[in-house]
Amino acid sequence: MQLREQLLGEDDPDIAYSLDNLASLYQNLERYEEATESLTRLLSILERSFGSEEPYIISLKDRLNKVRK
Repeated sequence: MQLREQLLGEDDPDIAYSLDNLASLYQNLERYEEATESLTRLLSILERSFGSEEPYIISLKDRLNKVRK
């Protein structure tokens, strides 16, 4: 992950998709705090790039709310 960030930049949309995979892994391992951190950063990157009303972003917000519970 660190290498991708160095090559692409921390806020590159491609980093966001890696964060999505990482968040899924954390969720499956029941490491919800880390999943929340990854999803929060993911949303931040994608909202800056695509706006907050994209269907994928809306579904990520729902996923984040479920992880926080």
